[in-house]
Amino acid sequence: MKAIIKFIVQSVRNYFLSYSIQAIKSLPGNSEIYLLDIGAAGEVEPRWRPFTQFLNYIGFEPDERSRNAIKNNDKKFKTYYILPYALAYEKKTVHFNLCRKPEVSS
Repeated sequence: MKAIIKFIVQSVRNYFLSYSIQAIKSLPGNSEIYLLDIGAAGEVEPRWRPFTQFLNYIGFEPDERSRNAIKNNDKKFKTYYILPYALAYEKKTVHFNLCRKPEVSS
């Protein structure tokens, strides 16, 4: 029973994935799709991996330790940038807390 459920879930996932890729390919003209990753430490979320060849990736990661350890493979994206900035609602000076585990700094 578990194998049947796993097969059904995978089949549904593949069905929607193929239609999503077709939709992206059918965008008019030179449409560009950008993935903005705020707090880019680690690697791109798994749900975006099937689409990397269509994406322009811009990651924002203010913690230098995390920027140096980012595991994304830039060759898979159309364009790839990691910017050393934190984003906020308004322009002001704030304290940036560096934690022992770089992925959770804020």
